[in-house]
Amino acid sequence: MLITKITRRLLMVLLMIWGLPAYAQDSVKSSSITATLKSLNAAADYEQAYRLGSAQVENMEGDPEFDFYFGMSALQSGHYPEAQFMFERLTATYPDNDRFRLEYARTLFNLQQYEAAREQFLIVLAREPPTAVKDNIARFLAALDEREYESQRRWRGYIGLGGGYDSNINNATDERFVGLFELPDSAQETESAYAALRTNFAYEHPVSQLNAAKLEFDSQHKHNFENSDFDLDSARLSASWKYSRARRELEAGASYQHVLLDAEDYQRNTGTFMQWREQWNAHLLTFFYAGVFVKDSFANPLLNNYQPLTGLSLLIPRARLLHTLSVFAGTENPREQDAASLAKDFYSLGYRLSYKLSPTITPYLGYSGFFADYKAENPVFGEVRDDKSSQFNAGGEWKLNHELSALAELSYTDNQSNLDLYDYTRWRGEFRVRWRF
Repeated sequence: MLITKITRRLLMVLLMIWGLPAYAQDSVKSSSITATLKSLNAAADYEQAYRLGSAQVENMEGDPEFDFYFGMSALQSGHYPEAQFMFERLTATYPDNDRFRLEYARTLFNLQQYEAAREQFLIVLAREPPTAVKDNIARFLAALDEREYESQRRWRGYIGLGGGYDSNINNATDERFVGLFELPDSAQETESAYAALRTNFAYEHPVSQLNAAKLEFDSQHKHNFENSDFDLDSARLSASWKYSRARRELEAGASYQHVLLDAEDYQRNTGTFMQWREQWNAHLLTFFYAGVFVKDSFANPLLNNYQPLTGLSLLIPRARLLHTLSVFAGTENPREQDAASLAKDFYSLGYRLSYKLSPTITPYLGYSGFFADYKAENPVFGEVRDDKSSQFNAGGEWKLNHELSALAELSYTDNQSNLDLYDYTRWRGEFRVRWRF
């Protein structure tokens, strides 16, 4: 009996000794994986962290440190359902941990579960967190209000009314003589104060949970007080079909635009287009655009052309900053003989930086470049025209409430051409009030 007891105890000791290396190895392995996840998150390599966590989730889920860092990588890389599962469990297990609850709220926000997100934010807010946390929650709550307000509407649009000063309403040179030619007053730069009206009306009719038909109308009207010869009025109507998911939106349709100069027919554009919007993760949103348009000029038939156009924009939010980079390219294929000198290949590059100073005030700075290479020699100047245009702008928006905003912008344009006739500079300052509905 005694021998049996001793034997059992020896066996237990031996089993413990044999099991220790495996237990220690698993513990070290788990610790190493969590440390790697933590390091990848700190380096903002969220996609790699997500892949690593996904490979280990069956073995390590339930460990709060692993759940947190895997949840963070899933949230930051746009894998919101996985992030929701992790943070929901952490919040249920550790209800007093505000960090877990805030990340859970952020995840719900990105899943467009706005009421649930609001509930979680308000729980943390009721606990009197530090000022920086309160400010961050306030920004999310303001964004929630905005998202909910937008999602409840089928009809939407805006009316913007304002005015300003334009140093060069006709984009013309300030030189009286170009080569041997004396330019008339109408071909020289003209300055003027102006009034402007912008409108937009859109209606979406849901066909199913993912599909909707869309009809949109927008217009711009500019009246120059000094010289009405360059008053511009344009109106555009489009009809499209839209397919939407949580992180993706596809839209395709047709549009028609009509432009008046000094209240007379000037130009029209008819075409088809498609747009693809993708939310890749919390820090990257892309817009891809492509279209083919038929341009008709009432003033000069030699300007009639076919115009394919494509573009890509990247939106990169970082805390209060929003970086927007865009590139567009297109070409004009003339429809009339002897019109190649008026047709061009072109592309543009743009960058804009906006800063959310508060939930209601957002200033911004921007640059855009437009580059045009014409397709044939100009018959008057004996050269192929080549233009490079740069525009710098600064402005901001002040939201007075959901519907009403005040906007101001100052811009400077410098167009440089190898043909002196097309060299010009332009200053423009504008203030307007916009009412959204």
